[in-house]
Amino acid sequence: MRLALLLLVAFAAAVGCRPPEVNPQDFIGTWRTVDANDGGVVLELRADGTFVRRSQYGGVTIEEGGSYKVATNLITFTAEIESVQNREPLTSKAVFKTPYRLEGQILVLDPGTPRERKFMMLEDPRTRIRKPSPESQSSR
Repeated sequence: MRLALLLLVAFAAAVGCRPPEVNPQDFIGTWRTVDANDGGVVLELRADGTFVRRSQYGGVTIEEGGSYKVATNLITFTAEIESVQNREPLTSKAVFKTPYRLEGQILVLDPGTPRERKFMMLEDPRTRIRKPSPESQSSR
């Protein structure tokens, strides 16, 4: 009897210690930084495992793209091309691994700059629902 109880407790502890299951489909969509000063940063995560990141600095648009992979507590971005407004695109390869967490509807990438740490989903292509932007929520 004690052995059965001990095995049951050990099994319950092992199951309870597992990290939550990650569904990469939950990340697909268009995300925008919560602090959207100077145009903010838009991050589009696509179903085929590719991403496009657009940002503006001083009126200049910067766009980069590549692939991404979601793991239990880590997103790996592999940037393959970068273009700056009105210039020839650059081909490069940079790998950026970042821990993440979800705080309700906010995707938090750590460590991150204050400008590019928290993202809110703007559009979910699975439901075709466009979520309200941070500006429209703050103006209420």
